Amino acid sequence: MGRHPYSGVYRGKGDMPIEKAIIQHRFAYGKFSFKKLIYPPPNSVGLSIVTAEVAELFERAFAETGVHSGARPGAVEWWSVLETLEKQLKRCSHESAHYYYSDLVNCPWCTFEESSGVLLFLSGDSVTKIDLSAEWRRVMTVRPPGPVTRISPGNYHVQPASLPLDLEKSFRRTKLRFVAGGLILALGGIGIWLGMYLVFIPALIIAEILFLYPGKELREMNRRKNLLKNARYGWHVWKTKWESEAGDDTFRTQLDRLYVLKHRYETLETEYKTALASLQKTTRDRHQKKFLENYNLDASRFRDIGADKKAWLWSHGIRTAADITRSNLAGSCPLDRIQREELISWRKSIEKLFLFDPTKGTDTSDSLALIHTFQPRLKPVERELQSGIERIIRVQQEIMHKRATLKPIVEKSAQELAQAETNVKAMKILGIF
Repeated sequence: MGRHPYSGVYRGKGDMPIEKAIIQHRFAYGKFSFKKLIYPPPNSVGLSIVTAEVAELFERAFAETGVHSGARPGAVEWWSVLETLEKQLKRCSHESAHYYYSDLVNCPWCTFEESSGVLLFLSGDSVTKIDLSAEWRRVMTVRPPGPVTRISPGNYHVQPASLPLDLEKSFRRTKLRFVAGGLILALGGIGIWLGMYLVFIPALIIAEILFLYPGKELREMNRRKNLLKNARYGWHVWKTKWESEAGDDTFRTQLDRLYVLKHRYETLETEYKTALASLQKTTRDRHQKKFLENYNLDASRFRDIGADKKAWLWSHGIRTAADITRSNLAGSCPLDRIQREELISWRKSIEKLFLFDPTKGTDTSDSLALIHTFQPRLKPVERELQSGIERIIRVQQEIMHKRATLKPIVEKSAQELAQAETNVKAMKILGIF
């Protein structure tokens, strides 16, 4: 693939120039390259795609053993091993331009092109390999997940958890303490109004004790508040997970991308068909041009055009009858009008000898050139479109699976939050703050 055998990714300290790598036998594709801290470069294939015999020749050629006399394989040995490998090659079923070692499970060139996005080989049989209509029908069969079901604590109408009997008794006692504390404070206030200041201080102390005496219901209120805090946190976590993993944003994004790729593919395909139609339409002109290219100026004799004028024409790219046009002979051409007309007449006389055969159709070389122009543009779109279809199928399945598995958990979290909020609200209504 045009890479130097010692050009790889060096994972040691400092730089590793090619010259130094050669001296130290740091063969990037060798089976012991890791010991020398050198690895194959990105987007490359290793010796695993060839037979063990071919791989061994590479090892002998570029590893330390190659420095010994007679150790490096010679041309005859290479010829023999490569000829054996050639007989063991098979054609890829997906891409006619790919051939690979028959013992491999998958085509390494398909794998390389898919991972790197680089088109290595241009095929000459067709510009594309897929049926867009059939591929798009696959997309249309994928059922959109649709918006995710809205789950909210507000959807649940729950009853507050009832207080145990001992808590109810404690709550009644707390109310009595609050009433008693209020009365005592009132009496203390009356005492101050009557000038009995010594009565206010004991009244204040007693009232404070009655108000601040911890009851069981206050501990219950704190417990319920902690449960509410935990329920809110849990609901936030599961709500976020539900909306991100069970939502259809990823599906819609992928579908939008497929529509863009489909449009791009159709545009390129239309451009190719237009170019092919134009090619077929101008078949006669191209056949005539090739016919005229067989008549060289040097091989022809002219009355008014000598060797010096022919040399000038040759240096300016006017070498055959096909090059004789009025536009080519205009400008700084040193020929006079008579000489130009002689060349034009010469071309016309040759044109009369041309007989067009419509049965020959478009030349293979012209069709192949057109395929090789559009194939590198269509292939990446084709590859991304196919992988995108597989991805959207997986995304749809993953979303539906997430909805099935997450929904009971999210609903439980919402219900727990609704219950916790109701329980705290009930305590507040009772006057326990």
